[in-house]
Amino acid sequence: MLGVELFELWRVGRLRLPALAGVYARAADELSVVRHDDADWALLRRQLVGVLADAAGQVNEAGVAVCVAVEEYARADDGAAGEFRRLRGDSGVLPG
Repeated sequence: MLGVELFELWRVGRLRLPALAGVYARAADELSVVRHDDADWALLRRQLVGVLADAAGQVNEAGVAVCVAVEEYARADDGAAGEFRRLRGDSGVLPG
């Protein structure tokens, strides 16, 4: 059972968190091109773009950290590691 849970965590780190980071990054990109003559709006836009871009980076880093933690735990637990490797496949690429 733990191998299945490790696999699900790995999928979160490899797919879901990077997808979420992409949402933040796209929002930052789209907001960065919205123009307005008002100086207050320009300042707010720059701040929001920075917050969104930072969030994208942090979510990406979290995804990497989740995958590292899963791999390390799997190395420490042979039974979980075997099931995790079976579900993940030898290539490390998600099946299907």
